[in-house]
Amino acid sequence: KEVIYQFLEEKLKIDQTREKIEFQRIHRLGKPNSFKPRPIIARFLRYSDRELVIHHARKHLKGHQDFHVFEDIPKDLYEL
Repeated sequence: KEVIYQFLEEKLKIDQTREKIEFQRIHRLGKPNSFKPRPIIARFLRYSDRELVIHHARKHLKGHQDFHVFEDIPKDLYEL
């Protein structure tokens, strides 16, 4: 959780994230390995928090190679 809050403050430039944004669940994907960091999935408690993060990600991560923010949409929905 601290990794996410630090990312939101330092990379996405969102102030007071610990007071503003709440998560329902945060977890990593895959098994640990020494070659690359594992992706992190964060489920927001509120839709407005999710939209705030996506807005800031588009603004501050444009052209950034090390960090990415994606919407996790079920495959069934985006194939329609």
